Amino acid sequence: NDLDVKWFESVGDGVTGDAAAILSTASTGNNVCASPGTYLIDADITIPESVTIEFAEGAIFQIGTGITLTYNGSIIAGAYQQIFSGDLVQSAFLSGATPPYTFGVQGSPKSVASSPYWFGAAGDDTAIDSDALDSWLYFGTSLYLAKGVFKTGRDHNLKRSNVHIFGEGKASELHGTAG
Repeated sequence: NDLDVKWFESVGDGVTGDAAAILSTASTGNNVCASPGTYLIDADITIPESVTIEFAEGAIFQIGTGITLTYNGSIIAGAYQQIFSGDLVQSAFLSGATPPYTFGVQGSPKSVASSPYWFGAAGDDTAIDSDALDSWLYFGTSLYLAKGVFKTGRDHNLKRSNVHIFGEGKASELHGTAG
């Protein structure tokens, strides 16, 4: 049976801190459901390997300023669904570092594949998706470039081993911006 994070006093209003309640839910059961809402992660937490969180449509973990969510469990979410927002890229480019930024969502998720939409990419050839793309490139080892035209305003350096990127062929595009 899935345990809903709201059963453990998560509010999901984007203002009230929900980190402790989410961690409490995750420590109680292996199958967790995040019902629709914006859950403020207001403290550093780690989701362990044994936990699967299923994100209902409209469920978002909003990362607070300077906060790190280390995610090592499984994620069930649609490829075109946003599940993370907030302070996702927390530093300027760190030359020579791997990863080249400090990220608000880190870890080694056991998900089949992560999607740039999970991190708020628009994929509409208009919005600049740079932060979402960098967050996606360093989250897990199986990366799905879902259908869309992702516009980027900077170079993206992927200096990691054993990473598999796949997509929808010509329906998945990365476009740079002039400048």
